[in-house]
Amino acid sequence: MGNRALVIFCDDADTTGGAGVYLHWNGGPESIYPMLDYLSGKAGMNHSASYTMARFCQAVGNFFGGTTSIGLLPVPALVSDLREQAASYSHGDNGLYLLKIAAGSYGIVGRYMDGAWLDGDVSAAERERAILSRHGREMTAHLATLNDPFFNR
Repeated sequence: MGNRALVIFCDDADTTGGAGVYLHWNGGPESIYPMLDYLSGKAGMNHSASYTMARFCQAVGNFFGGTTSIGLLPVPALVSDLREQAASYSHGDNGLYLLKIAAGSYGIVGRYMDGAWLDGDVSAAERERAILSRHGREMTAHLATLNDPFFNR
């Protein structure tokens, strides 16, 4: 049994680039949001959803090590289509995270969980709890140890 999630990045045109990052492990908010916060402000998190997705894969791959637990899966290119078809793309567990990339950071566009899209306030509160949790703080520190040599060049 995994702790799965699909993390999808979109841009200002509300397009996803047609792919999402599948995590078999560490798909809960207490891992995903610290991973994203670690990347915020780094060279990899810029105005391009596809470039940010690549840096996210790099940071998460460094965290997992080895050759498993992360993949790229096709998703609809348009956010509106993704919203309508979310159930087809959710692997259960932690559902989908839909994030918009802008100005060196990310915003939570939506979170699909248990058959429904969560309201923005719920997603923001979930993010805040995750970042401030002990696991979230430890995750951020561990990500920095593993990734700073690459991202701080």
